[in-house]
Amino acid sequence: MLPLIYPLKKTGTYTEYSHKESHHAIVDFCEQLPAGKADYLSAMGKVAQELYEKASDENVTYFLDKTPRYHLICEQIMEAFPDGKFIFLWRNPLAVINSCIQTWGHGKWNVWKHKIDLFEGAENLCSTFKAYQNRAIAIQYEQLISTPERVVEDISNYLEIDFSSRMIKEFSSVQLEGQMGDPTGVTRYRSIIQDSLDKWKLGLRGSHRKKWCRAYLEWLGLERLYLMGYELQNLLDDLNSLPNQWWRFLPDMSRDVFGFLVCIFQPVVLLRNWESSTVRRLKKLS
Repeated sequence: MLPLIYPLKKTGTYTEYSHKESHHAIVDFCEQLPAGKADYLSAMGKVAQELYEKASDENVTYFLDKTPRYHLICEQIMEAFPDGKFIFLWRNPLAVINSCIQTWGHGKWNVWKHKIDLFEGAENLCSTFKAYQNRAIAIQYEQLISTPERVVEDISNYLEIDFSSRMIKEFSSVQLEGQMGDPTGVTRYRSIIQDSLDKWKLGLRGSHRKKWCRAYLEWLGLERLYLMGYELQNLLDDLNSLPNQWWRFLPDMSRDVFGFLVCIFQPVVLLRNWESSTVRRLKKLS
């Protein structure tokens, strides 16, 4: 859904064909449609649904499309699928940060790589859920882990499917084809266990990490956290109770500075430009 919906977004995409001009053209075209952008989103929803049907068995009722950065277009997705079922899964923001650095940074401080998810993503998810919560349900990761049968039964009722305890006990038997997915969870966990609930307390020890997380929680604010089901002061108290590991300070600070420079100068974009066929041809001509 990302490349299907992003033509409606003015920024956020870098292409060879000039996304800016393409965006203007598509928006101009949408103005000629009876319902404007709503017609475009409806059409993209039908395209995706046809592909989902082709990828599914005949007896399948639902096709679950869980793509992390759908948080960038979550409102548009809900507009594209007016009859869709939507599940918002919230997790302790501190645990989310720790998951980022453990899964993708092997314990090293790398939050700059996930700034889109932590900031724009969180803001989009909260605003969309607030506007469309009559069409969706919200669950907390901590509740799912602590009382899986109750939460999964609530989900089943929402989806209008029969609940079975086998869903809890045999979920690991479901094999998903393809190269994408969770690089750790699907191989590490074959059953629901609660040891992941407090792991973040080990990963976020350190004065710099605690200071950054404290500022992040305050940015999220009371209203967003309440919408997710968390209390700001409780999270701050848990964070402040962690010990300061000063040996992490300089490495963490240096990685933040490095990340800041990367975000400004965008070396990945420069590298892609250098590797493009046009640049190679110009280099030969010069």
